[in-house]
Amino acid sequence: MKNYLQDIPYIHEKIMEIRNKRYFTKPEIHERMLADESRVSAYYKAIKKYISPGDIAVDLGTGTGILAMFASKAGARKVYAIDHSDIIEMAEFLAKDNDIDNVVFFKGHSRSFAPQEKVTAIIHEQMGSELFNEYLIQNITDLRDRILAPGGKILPSKFELFLEPVSLKPSYKMPFLWERDLFGLKFSGTRRFIQESKDFSALARTTLQRRILPDEVEHLLCNPEPVFKFDLYQAGSDTFGCTWHQQRSIVQDGEIDGYCLYFKTLFDDEIFIQNGPNDRRTSWNCHFIRSEAIPVSKGDRIGVDWDVKDICNVSTWTHATTVLERAGSAS
Repeated sequence: MKNYLQDIPYIHEKIMEIRNKRYFTKPEIHERMLADESRVSAYYKAIKKYISPGDIAVDLGTGTGILAMFASKAGARKVYAIDHSDIIEMAEFLAKDNDIDNVVFFKGHSRSFAPQEKVTAIIHEQMGSELFNEYLIQNITDLRDRILAPGGKILPSKFELFLEPVSLKPSYKMPFLWERDLFGLKFSGTRRFIQESKDFSALARTTLQRRILPDEVEHLLCNPEPVFKFDLYQAGSDTFGCTWHQQRSIVQDGEIDGYCLYFKTLFDDEIFIQNGPNDRRTSWNCHFIRSEAIPVSKGDRIGVDWDVKDICNVSTWTHATTVLERAGSAS
């Protein structure tokens, strides 16, 4: 009997491919990205610094073609601009309108892109709001292994993923149904109802996560530490299924409302982009993974175990939080 669960990552990827093809055709999406000064300036500085005269570059997910045009202006001999959405037609128009004639446009998925020569640089902006949800690792490592010349560059290549316990501002807090007690009415029984109902238990899982804006966070409860780091020069394409364990010290009194997922993208130690609650707002929202409210105090230690069934599908991520030690208690 066929195990259809094995097909879930493949099905999710195909759904996301169709969704992204439509999503990134919309001009307003690119207006928001071009208005992100942190994003645009970091890419401009990195391309100017690392693209050399004579380079043959690939711009994966070219959008309006801005990064491909940056590479051309930096001296690249040829730039391949790849995008599977109709926005590539605008990119081709803009290249001509800027008198740039060394960009070759390819409409389609990058995995069907096969130039006759090796390229010396891969430029990309494949980060989704959950970092991996636009298939960053799979798409870049495919190009890396097939068409990147030895010693070639990947811009950017280094990433850090953060899952930080946070307290939300009071107006943005949203307790679970079973945590409510309103005007004498208790809702604690909804937990049992959901657990015993097949239909409702499936629906309940969809409410565990949502996207938030950084300014919805009251404060981080720990000093930020990445839960996961990787470099695209070494990363493998097999990214499905992993576990992470964190032991963290609470540095500020508050209540754990959930975990804020954000990332840091590094071109080098000086040029990077970060989209966390304490950072300048970017075109990426933060992703919020809810938790039952856990009161904590400065000096407490917590342990968090993450079970990640599909790294590209954040809805498959689950976690369990344990208070390991209260401040002032014996070890």
